Amino acid sequence: MDSFSNTALARLFSSFALLILFSFLAACAGGGASDNASSGEATPAPVEPEKSAGQHNILLIIADDLAYDHYGFAGHPVLKTPFIDSLAAQSVRFPAAYVSSSCRPTYASLLTGLPEHLHEVTYLNGPLLSDFPTVADRFLSVGYSTFQAGKFWEGSPDFRGFTDNVPFNSDFGNLSIGRTSIDPIFDFMEETSSPWFVWFSPQMPHSPHNAPDNFLAMYEKMGLDSAAVEYFAMVSWFDDVVGTLLQGAEDNTVVIFLADNGFIQSELPELQATRSKASSYAHGIRPQLLIRHPKYDSILRAELSSAVDVTATILSIAGADYSDLSGTGELRI
Repeated sequence: MDSFSNTALARLFSSFALLILFSFLAACAGGGASDNASSGEATPAPVEPEKSAGQHNILLIIADDLAYDHYGFAGHPVLKTPFIDSLAAQSVRFPAAYVSSSCRPTYASLLTGLPEHLHEVTYLNGPLLSDFPTVADRFLSVGYSTFQAGKFWEGSPDFRGFTDNVPFNSDFGNLSIGRTSIDPIFDFMEETSSPWFVWFSPQMPHSPHNAPDNFLAMYEKMGLDSAAVEYFAMVSWFDDVVGTLLQGAEDNTVVIFLADNGFIQSELPELQATRSKASSYAHGIRPQLLIRHPKYDSILRAELSSAVDVTATILSIAGADYSDLSGTGELRI
């Protein structure tokens, strides 16, 4: 704490204030009013833990630097994201989802099911996450195999409950998965006889903004500045990777999609604008949250939700225990 700058302290206090605000609003709303509730329809019951005989494969996709409105389905006037648009059309969608304003705290919350003030990962720097039980540990307890691919801040995945992973090529995980190939993920899916959980957190559309020429060509003649062209091309490249991954997943796979934090591209290459990433404004802390479940129809849900609710939900779907976690209950899908 002594090494925190005033800016870092301000970010921390902003995060605490937002956590208290979201908890208060959720409590006042009794779990949140839905579109169905406002139309007089019955509110769907929370997801109940499922029995092992019907365990689903679960794929968690975490985008890196992608705001809630930077998708075709969200009405962006320029961006082309046909594969994520298709996923959204098949999903229960939570547009009032919130995460931390930078990647590492969000990952830590998803990994542990705990908010920042409990897991104590509040920004990028600092010691490794303490020895909390992780979502992967809890999957192992109900017979799942677990796989980690992409950015990962908290040391070796072997010590965080993952039975396999894409080998690291940096101190922060494997930063090339998705940009080069996703074959290791397909290999794991095909070779695993037990139900599986895949954590896919590629460094995309995060910098370096070096998308192939075919994605750059989609935006080069729109009169955009070069920094915007490069970032938008990265978003479309990431969308293409998501499409490829979804095509290789089995029909019974539950897919959860969200971003670690928001982002608005500034006029300077590979740098965010103000009031986006690393801020407590909507473009810093609000992602899209999509949950595609074979048993549930697509619908728009109005409840407030956060990373800890995502963890509780996917554990519930797997039939794993989450009773000691901070999520107030399963997301109502």
